Amino acid sequence: MNTPHKPLVTACLALVAWLSFFAGPSSAAGPFPYELDAGTDAAVVFGTGVVYGLTWWLDRDFRPFTQEEARGMDRSGIPALDRYASRRWSPSLARTSDVLYTGQMVLPLALIAGDSGSRRPWPLAVMHLETVLLTRGVTHVFKNAFDRTRPFVFNEDAAVPLEMKTSHMARKSFPSGHTSHAFATMVYLGTVFGELHPDSPHRDLVWGLCLGTATATGALRVASGRHFPSDVVAGAALGALVGWAIPRWHEIDHDGSDPAASKSRPSFSIGWSVGF
Repeated sequence: MNTPHKPLVTACLALVAWLSFFAGPSSAAGPFPYELDAGTDAAVVFGTGVVYGLTWWLDRDFRPFTQEEARGMDRSGIPALDRYASRRWSPSLARTSDVLYTGQMVLPLALIAGDSGSRRPWPLAVMHLETVLLTRGVTHVFKNAFDRTRPFVFNEDAAVPLEMKTSHMARKSFPSGHTSHAFATMVYLGTVFGELHPDSPHRDLVWGLCLGTATATGALRVASGRHFPSDVVAGAALGALVGWAIPRWHEIDHDGSDPAASKSRPSFSIGWSVGF
């Protein structure tokens, strides 16, 4: 996947991975901050299954645009904030966003190889999986519920393939899936890194790189003509909330009190996951 921006993207992701592996000092001698909980984890997995089912139900009557409809789109009804994206088309920038997206999806696994994460790999692996699954499920519920037309469908540039304008993806713009996953995994990584390495001098740097690469993913989706700015803002908010909430649900209170009275977690219900 050769893009002119790939070296910079690769360097940023590599730096985040390096810091996640090796930055210190770590809290290896202290208590591990997370634990799995059968009720919480079962609720997340079951809730994800429910939202995927809802996605299928919402998508049952999907009808793609005809060629005539795709050629007759009028951008005058697009809000002024979003209109810029309807004039953008760049397959190169879209491929760059794909590189970022792929790297961000797997990057949190670097935490498992660090000295703190390697002691208790399963909680980190399960939390990462739950972050990805929940983000994907809720994002697709919204995509099917809103059925928003992507900006490239309004673009009159002959370079935009007509088959893309009449494809299934042409009506799945809101929210941006690349952005929601980028913010979910990067906020998750920054949150967990801070808990595993509370004394690390690199915590601010890790957070800056995480949020910077997630923001870059959203910006590239707009600049490539794949999403409106409002799609990206919504995706960022959704992903950031999931990326923060999953570690928070699994956090242990180590203040010396009775383990049974550990820090209360936000309640998780299927109704919340569907109504997100």
